[in-house]
Amino acid sequence: MKPVEWVVRPTVAGAVEEFCRRLEQRLAAHSRAEGALPIALTGGNTARAFYEGWRRLYGKAGLDRHAVAFYWSDERIVPPNHPDSNYLLAWQALLEPAEIPAQFVHRVPTEEADPAARYAEIVRRQVPAGPGGVPRFPILILGLGEDGHTASLFPGADPYAGDAALVRRAAATPAHPHDRVTFTPALINAAREVWFLITGANKARAARALRERAAPPAEVPALIVDPARTAITCFLDAAADGADQRPHN
Repeated sequence: MKPVEWVVRPTVAGAVEEFCRRLEQRLAAHSRAEGALPIALTGGNTARAFYEGWRRLYGKAGLDRHAVAFYWSDERIVPPNHPDSNYLLAWQALLEPAEIPAQFVHRVPTEEADPAARYAEIVRRQVPAGPGGVPRFPILILGLGEDGHTASLFPGADPYAGDAALVRRAAATPAHPHDRVTFTPALINAAREVWFLITGANKARAARALRERAAPPAEVPALIVDPARTAITCFLDAAADGADQRPHN
C-alpha cells in the first residue's frame, strides 16, 4: 500500500501554489511524442481557485497549450452553459482564458440520451489503457464534499454499483440536485495518481474521515480511492486539515 501524501499549506493560495508546482513538474516530465497528457478534472467551488492557478501557468514561457487533454471525473446532466455545469466552471476559470484548443477538451456529452455510456466510449477510445485494460489517467483530480462524497458517489448508496461500466449515471439526491454522470471506483483507482483538492473548515470533518480511513465507503464514498492501487495526494489548506481538532500523540 502506498502512503497517502497530505500536502497542507496555511492558506488556499499556498495549496494552489504547491498544486501548480507539481503539475508543472509532471508536464515537464511528459514526452510530447506521447501526445497530450490525459487529466480528469473535478467540479465544485474548491476547484475554481486551483484552476485559476493552473491558468496562470500558461503565462509562463514554455507551457504548451497542447500538453493536456481535459476530461471530467463527474458532471451534472445539464447543458454545458448551465451555471451548475462542472464543464462551465473549468471553461471559465481555466480553459477559455488559457486559450486551450477545442480538440483537447473532452466534456461529458450531457445532451445525449445516454451520456454515461457515451462518455465511457470516449474515455475507452482515447485514454491509453493500463493493467487490466482499464483506461489509466496519469492524473485524476477529485474534490471532497462535506458529506464525504467524491465524484458523484454519494453516501447512502453502494459506491461500487455499475463499477465495470467505468462511467455510470448517478441519481440526484435532496442534497445534490441534478442527475449526474460519474466515474466509477474501477476507473478512478486505475489512475496513476489521484489528487484531492480540499479547502475550507467545512471540509475538515470529511478530510479527517479520509485521513483515518475507518468508515465504510457507503458512508464516506471518498474512501473508495484505494492507496493500494493508486498514488493519492491531498492538497489542503490549514482550515480543511483541521489539525487543531485532531488528537495529538
